[in-house]
Amino acid sequence: MKEIEILNKYLFMSSKPIVYLVNIGRDEYIAKKNKHLPKIQQWINANGGGPMLPFSAEFESEVLAIAGSPERAARDAAAAEIGATTMIHRIVNVGYRTLQLAHYFTAGEDEVKCWTIRVGTKAP
Repeated sequence: MKEIEILNKYLFMSSKPIVYLVNIGRDEYIAKKNKHLPKIQQWINANGGGPMLPFSAEFESEVLAIAGSPERAARDAAAAEIGATTMIHRIVNVGYRTLQLAHYFTAGEDEVKCWTIRVGTKAP
């Protein structure tokens, strides 16, 4: 475990956890049925593990077109209209959690910034 902590300081891609995004067809996504997902999950488990998130790029594109806005409430309403839920917020949350990242906000007189930092990072 100590070796991983040392390697993580250098930001090597090979030492980071992996989130598997599996793009499936629109209709399969809405029906929540895809015959390949169990085999993909077995492969992931046999090769190091990590979260698997099935999603449909076609569905997400359709949701965004209907919503007309990238705001979460508009996307959620458009997805519900089609009959499923959007995965965008879940993909982002799982990515942040898996990579142990967090948001840090700073505010000044003229601006507010959001920084992505590693969980446990201390201020200089």
